[in-house]
Amino acid sequence: MAAGGDGTRTRSLYPAAVRNDDTAQGTCASCGLEATDLAPVHRAYLVADDAGGLELGELSEELEHWCGSCRSHYPHEPAGPGAAGA
Repeated sequence: MAAGGDGTRTRSLYPAAVRNDDTAQGTCASCGLEATDLAPVHRAYLVADDAGGLELGELSEELEHWCGSCRSHYPHEPAGPGAAGA
């Protein structure tokens, strides 16, 4: 969790990329590379707030499988068994 500017705690939009039992092998839906550490995620869309910062706009309903690199760089919500918040 990250602290908001007003002292509130907000959910991280960049969950740590960790290999777990939900990882698989195949093509990453985000970057298109072949990977052995794919994990199920929902893509997060960001919107600019009035102060020029970024906040969570909405999550895609589509389940995608992303590699560890994409999970560490792009906003998403982990999905599937064992996912944080699932």
